[in-house]
Amino acid sequence: METLPLNNLASLIIGEGVKDDVEQRFVRIPGQDVVYAVKIDPEKLSTKFEEWIEKDLLNIDPTSPVISHRWFPAANIDYYMAGPAGIEVLGLGSLDGLHKYAWITRDRGGFWM
Repeated sequence: METLPLNNLASLIIGEGVKDDVEQRFVRIPGQDVVYAVKIDPEKLSTKFEEWIEKDLLNIDPTSPVISHRWFPAANIDYYMAGPAGIEVLGLGSLDGLHKYAWITRDRGGFWM
């Protein structure tokens, strides 16, 4: 998660539940090997992909922004497809992966939780 101006709030890889403890899950920080067991309320931050994705594509607002974690293909999508259609392209990821799209995202209003 990030806020403007591109401050990293949290970056965790959330894994499976801890055996015999339904309140804890295994987590690690990206790029590090150390694994921690932490108490997480799955109702507040789901790890299930099917709860994050819209199952019926016809229900997705056609003006929703395109979100990319890398500057490429974001630049091509923005220039050739989304831009001409009036759809914003936003970046969500590391500065190393987004390059200029970190600032483009900020200038377009960014993400708010």
